[in-house]
Amino acid sequence: MLLDEAILALKRRARELQRMGLARAVMRNVLAFDPDWRQRLQAMELHLDVRKRIVQERALRRVAGPELSWHRPTRDLLGSLTTKPECV
Repeated sequence: MLLDEAILALKRRARELQRMGLARAVMRNVLAFDPDWRQRLQAMELHLDVRKRIVQERALRRVAGPELSWHRPTRDLLGSLTTKPECV
């Protein structure tokens, strides 16, 4: 039974990748993956990671208040490149 569940999970994942445009049906129950499917999938995942990080940081800014909101997004996304802005 465990093997059947594993096979079904693999088929579901393959169909999901097909819906994402990373594979195409060659014949019934046979998919051909594009040569660069892994790189494209990683790019999609990276994009989602960045969006998730931005959403999390916006939520933290709302909780932390305006006094801490000046540095969070750029420092966390770009590394420690940002310094506190000069008050003029």
